[in-house]
Amino acid sequence: MRFILDNCDISLANALRRIMIAEVPTIAIHMVDVYENTSVLPDEYIVHRLGLLPLSSENVDKFCYKWECDCGTDECLKCKAYFELNV
Repeated sequence: MRFILDNCDISLANALRRIMIAEVPTIAIHMVDVYENTSVLPDEYIVHRLGLLPLSSENVDKFCYKWECDCGTDECLKCKAYFELNV
């Protein structure tokens, strides 16, 4: 989408920008296990940067977080296995 916002306060433009970004459905990396890091960057820095990457998926609306799922198990088609197979 592209539009021109003219003759308005900067705070209004920033508020609109934040609302538009918040309404785009995305997923992000939540947990990372680092097995071997041979770079000069600390593990925490790499993991933090990975978490900042917004990932686009057609199935983002179908995903359910483990803490939101009412299944009570770790291997649920609704929260974990479904997401891993369909991203």
